[in-house]
Amino acid sequence: MPSPYNPHIQIDEFKVIKQEEKQLPPVELPVKTLGTIESFKQSKVEHFDKNYTSSLIKKDIVNCVTALENADVIIKDYSVEKDISTLGNYEIHKFVVRPIGANESTLYMRLPIISEDGEFVASGVKYRMRKQRSDLPIRKISDDEVALSSYYGKLFIKRTDRKAYSYYDYINDTIKNRYIGKEEALTPGAKILKLEMNNLFDNYEKTPAIVASLKKEFGLIETGLYTFILDTKVLLQRVNPSDVKALNQKGYYCVGYRKKDNRLLLCDQHEQFFVYAQNLEPLGAIEDLLEIEDTPIGFSETIVLAKKIPLGMVLSYYMGFFNLLKALNVKPMILPARKIYKLSRDEYQIKFSDYKAIFKKNNKAANLILGGFSYFKNFIKDYEMDNFNYKDVYYNIFVERGITNLHLKELNILEDLYLDPITKEVLRDMNEPTSFIPLLLRANEMLTSFDYPDINDPLYSRIKGYERVPGLMYKTLVKSIRNYRFKPGLKNKVELDPYEVWNAVLKDNACKITEDINPIVDLKEHEAVTLGGSDGLSKENVQTKLREYHKNDMGLTSEASVDSSDVGVNTFVTPDFRVKNIRGVVDASNQDYKNNPDKLLSTSSLLAPFVEHDDPKRANFTSIQNGHTIATEGYVQPVIRTGYENVMPYRVGNLYCVMAKDDCTVTFMNNKIMKVKYKDGSIETIQIGRLYGKAEGTTYPHELYTPYKVGDRIKKDNYICYNKNFFEEDWMNKGQLIFKMNRYLKVALTESEDVYEDSCAISKTFSDSFVTKITKERSFIIEFNKNIVDLIPVGKAVEPNDVLFTIVSELSDYQNLDKKTVSLLQTLNNISPKAKYKGVIEKYEVKYNGDIEDMSPTLKAICSKLDKEIEQNTKDTPHPIKNNKVSSEYRVEGKNLQLDTLEFKVYITIDLASGVGDKLVFGSQLKTVIGDVFTDKYLTTQGEEVHAFFAFRGIYNRIVLSPILMGTTKLLIDKFNEIAVKEYFG
Repeated sequence: MPSPYNPHIQIDEFKVIKQEEKQLPPVELPVKTLGTIESFKQSKVEHFDKNYTSSLIKKDIVNCVTALENADVIIKDYSVEKDISTLGNYEIHKFVVRPIGANESTLYMRLPIISEDGEFVASGVKYRMRKQRSDLPIRKISDDEVALSSYYGKLFIKRTDRKAYSYYDYINDTIKNRYIGKEEALTPGAKILKLEMNNLFDNYEKTPAIVASLKKEFGLIETGLYTFILDTKVLLQRVNPSDVKALNQKGYYCVGYRKKDNRLLLCDQHEQFFVYAQNLEPLGAIEDLLEIEDTPIGFSETIVLAKKIPLGMVLSYYMGFFNLLKALNVKPMILPARKIYKLSRDEYQIKFSDYKAIFKKNNKAANLILGGFSYFKNFIKDYEMDNFNYKDVYYNIFVERGITNLHLKELNILEDLYLDPITKEVLRDMNEPTSFIPLLLRANEMLTSFDYPDINDPLYSRIKGYERVPGLMYKTLVKSIRNYRFKPGLKNKVELDPYEVWNAVLKDNACKITEDINPIVDLKEHEAVTLGGSDGLSKENVQTKLREYHKNDMGLTSEASVDSSDVGVNTFVTPDFRVKNIRGVVDASNQDYKNNPDKLLSTSSLLAPFVEHDDPKRANFTSIQNGHTIATEGYVQPVIRTGYENVMPYRVGNLYCVMAKDDCTVTFMNNKIMKVKYKDGSIETIQIGRLYGKAEGTTYPHELYTPYKVGDRIKKDNYICYNKNFFEEDWMNKGQLIFKMNRYLKVALTESEDVYEDSCAISKTFSDSFVTKITKERSFIIEFNKNIVDLIPVGKAVEPNDVLFTIVSELSDYQNLDKKTVSLLQTLNNISPKAKYKGVIEKYEVKYNGDIEDMSPTLKAICSKLDKEIEQNTKDTPHPIKNNKVSSEYRVEGKNLQLDTLEFKVYITIDLASGVGDKLVFGSQLKTVIGDVFTDKYLTTQGEEVHAFFAFRGIYNRIVLSPILMGTTKLLIDKFNEIAVKEYFG
């Protein structure tokens, strides 16, 4: 079968992912400015999504579809079609599936096409999916639990907490009961003479499991023969530390001493105890030392459809009993069921109707598997041993414990589909099993010890990007297979809602509407990581430990966070975060942050001078305040710099800067677009002029400027165009851009009513010069049979009461309406809408549902003109759009756009001066509200005008020094400039 993306390649060849395709090599940004720190030029985060969406996402999608073959489903006629429109860019996947022995069906899926900037458009709205931090496919999350993770879902393997079957709890409880007199020891030597309670457990310490269990409850245990000292610090005061270290290196853990001769008491990883003499003197297991009889055999279990099932029974169901014994490498003693045999302390049995199998306890992993049979011992004894090599018998056994046929069906689906192709690939890189049954055995093996990493240790998690799109698709396909298998009927077939995958992506709470406020927000969206998402955690279920910053987060997670209850749930990675590949596996060997402290910081902090002098809790607010900063006409390039300002043009998206990928020449230009031709012959269309970004319901105008004209040549890595609101040419580095998002003011620090509660007062001069542009959108729904007359032309200034246009019916002779009639019609608000704002008409936009030939003459003329514009502006782009036509899925104010109607949108840009109630930020993080705009002129003792008043207490209480350092440094720079000018000019 050919690949759906390339019919010239077979699908099996297309879906192969080479190791080098997954790598995320160091990225060196071509920053040319002098003085930029070399480590500033290294940034992986933008390339993490870009590399994946440009190469691997298609292979992952095909792999996830063809993975259904593992469930005995035949796939054929797989094809992909693109749907490009003003609503967005989609892929329509179509393939035929037929489970063996069932009917075939044709399935359709709709998937978003991800842009180079990591965005996709749905119903005309731009979205970006935040990265998600989740567990590695296999990891231990507590001393008694292992978590398996795939796009199928979570699966937990756990040592049972049922008291009757818990070996370690039984040992600890016996010790306590003997000490308090509830239970008598068999001999004086096994009597508990002294007991000190303590919790000395360290989850990173690799000790024998029985020792770790004792350390969770006891500090010291003294019997008639032995003293167990479980506090390592106390132990090292009683014994020779060098002896303890040497024994640890040989695999023996020192736990105390024998009382009669003070010889060390040791325990190995098999939980066998020894006395350290000339030759190791074996003592047996803990139950031999303490003479504890009838210890239970613990077992591991998993949860399937909310039902706990012993893992041993699950594996025996999959493999058959004899094959399970081979996999565990155990050879039991087989005796007739009725033959009398007394078990020793180190033995246990599984009894069938015809035979009984006697096992030694020396294989801890096998014990946890086979111990699960004891949970069903009252039912197993009624069946012959050989029956357990076949699946039929298990239903009869399971049903006795409330495990139904649905659970068995789910077990079958787990075996077939639990490991998706992406998860298998990560497991392969981890050198872990890539098949489901061996992975269960590996998880069980991990339960033989008590050590485990911190739940918030990032070395045991990975950061997922847009691979979650094929992942969610796989989860949806599994759901379809489950529904098929759970439904009875010979004529049953696999069914899938064509929009189910699409809805799963959009409803994922990691998927957010893009906010086009400023370049820092653009980069923050690339750096954003969440624990949430449809296959993640809700903030209500995120425990405190998961929200903590772990020591291994250094070089991966920055200091930036959010100002809400999502703290620790939503975080931000550093620009050059230390992951080794596109699968988001953390590179533990990368320790660059130790020599380059900038590797610890977010983009916001890298742009904030003197941030290292601020209280860390306040420094975090730098990123928060940057997330709400909008453009004004008063911004200037910074005089006090960190050097990161010159890096920004190379990292931001096309709304803010476009850099030349190679040497190119400008071949076309108008006021909306420019085209450049690269030396390899490829053409790139770039939007310039006035563009619009949206955030939190507000529209912000952006102005992309280029100094070039047709015929000009542009060198590789030089800018093609830039956003004038936030960038300009650096006066210190000719031809290079610098980021600007600040203005220098003369601020008087005082204490008065004007600065109460962190408010401020600004001068009228400053207020008038600090102007913000906001674009207001006026939206109108118009039927196709209506006409529009007297439409105000683009570029004209309007007052709030000015009429934008007049709507007349299809029957009206609109071409011969005189001014008096039009004036009369304009008195009716419903057909002659007013501007409502004082500003400038900047743009008209239309979305129509229906055939343009069915429109009235005026609407047809307007739509034809706007269709021609959008076609010209998107030509030679990766996804050219032919017209503004939409379907009924397009929504206006929550309602679907009906057939033969259109939305006519008017963009009016207004100027807003800073005034009372507006918010400013002094320094990097001192948010303030303007409480007064004063008209009086205040001067410093040197005769310089004061632009604002702010409270010194506001700085002092927030424990930040950077504003003071910024102010004093700026004064020194101004003074040095003054001296330099005098020296130069004499």
